[in-house]
Amino acid sequence: MGAAHFVLLINTAIAVLFACAYAAIALGIDGQRKALWFVLPYGVGTLKPLSDALIPFVAFPEFLEWTGYAGFLAALLLMSPALRLFYGQPAGWRMVALVMAGGLALRALIFTWDRTSFAHGVAYQMPFIVAAMLGAFVVWHLPSRGRFHEVLCVMFTLLGAQFAVKPWIAASVGAGQTLADYTASRYAPISQALTGVTLLTIGLVLLLMVVRHALAEALELAERDPLSGLLNRRGLRARSGALVARGNVVAVSVDLDHFKQINDRFGHAMGDRVIVHFAGLLRAATAAVPGALLARLGGEEFIVLLSGSTATGLALADAIRAASAEVQEGLPPVTASIGVAEMGVGGSLDDLLRRADDATYVAKREGRNRVALAPVAALAA
Repeated sequence: MGAAHFVLLINTAIAVLFACAYAAIALGIDGQRKALWFVLPYGVGTLKPLSDALIPFVAFPEFLEWTGYAGFLAALLLMSPALRLFYGQPAGWRMVALVMAGGLALRALIFTWDRTSFAHGVAYQMPFIVAAMLGAFVVWHLPSRGRFHEVLCVMFTLLGAQFAVKPWIAASVGAGQTLADYTASRYAPISQALTGVTLLTIGLVLLLMVVRHALAEALELAERDPLSGLLNRRGLRARSGALVARGNVVAVSVDLDHFKQINDRFGHAMGDRVIVHFAGLLRAATAAVPGALLARLGGEEFIVLLSGSTATGLALADAIRAASAEVQEGLPPVTASIGVAEMGVGGSLDDLLRRADDATYVAKREGRNRVALAPVAALAA
């Protein structure tokens, strides 16, 4: 086995490993089926090294040449729609099909050209350069671009650059007159190593992006109440640090009145519908409040944290109470008892939540469907 064949087999194994890694993420982690899109380019990408490795051993190498060329170009182009679809954007299949058709047409045009000529080398690599640049463009325009995205964009650019310099390398060291000569040439291991190392780096960065995205979504699910879609207690604590650090924090604690009677009379399914409706009501009431945190602490208990004064909290509480009392078609009537508390100097989140909850119970004792304010004296605590 020559050096070129060894590198080709390594590249094949790497492509298979990446395809298996994405399949494991997609099938092994809930909600990550979109990662299956990355299996496609890496699976198709195995056609190139396998075809090149088999060329010296078959009677009609032209078929394998076309298979390898088309497979590699398709693999590079499929990275773009895979990235777009993973991040919830339109795939852009039209552009992929256009570049693919143009690349195959160009390959057919130069099929009879002198393989050792510089012009043949440039024309041969041109579709790969376009595919790599398309990948860089797609990565740069993905939503929520971060450090991994920037590194991936650079690597796609470097991939395009190394395709651009290959004609000079081939002209310098010789790429062979025939396909069989190619695998025995000095150029073959250089070319395969350059592409393999670059694609390996792209694959690793992309895999880290996918894993990070999966972990972020898993953490998001762990910090969300599955019924209402609001934060749960864990999520509230995890995200309240920046809000508390800025000071002037107000807590609006909300408890639905006689919720147990709704479950007992209409069933738990109706109770769930009331919870979902009230969560939407809270979102609407705080839509114009920047940075407000909404959470369901359990059962019929909700909390809103926001920056502002006691007056801000009371205004929001009155709006929530009035909106909750409006009769909704298909839902039983429901009212809310609400407590408002402002964080004192040196106060803690736990103390703020406790005082807001105590004020809620005051509202219930005073007849429900009303707003109560935590004692001003407690602000100094």
